[in-house]
Amino acid sequence: MQSPGVLEVLGTLRIFGHDDTVARLVVLPRTMAWRGLRAGGRLLAGLVAAPVVALIPPHAAWAMAAVIAGLVLGGRKWAERFTLLSLEGPCPRCGSTIRVAGSTRLKNPDTVDCEACHHGSKLTVPQESLARP
Repeated sequence: MQSPGVLEVLGTLRIFGHDDTVARLVVLPRTMAWRGLRAGGRLLAGLVAAPVVALIPPHAAWAMAAVIAGLVLGGRKWAERFTLLSLEGPCPRCGSTIRVAGSTRLKNPDTVDCEACHHGSKLTVPQESLARP
């Protein structure tokens, strides 16, 4: 049984010189509120950590690193419009099944590695299929 809000979409796996294959993806759309809370939390963590790590010499470098880390990690969470829950499809090169389990940010396009032949397939998902109903 599928959770509410979860989408099943089809994507294309592509390796140059081989026929494209179709992969089945399960994605979870993320709301602006979810993205904002997570991005803000990471930014806040970087700002809170900055004065603490500034006690370690060289002081300014550690403080700047904490703020920059908060900005980068917050920006990555803000960019996460969809979370990839699972992916399954045949490898375009060798035909073995490519599986991705666990939740990660869906990048479009993205590279997915085959465990059998160790080649990276380019995953693309049509934007129309990611449109919310």
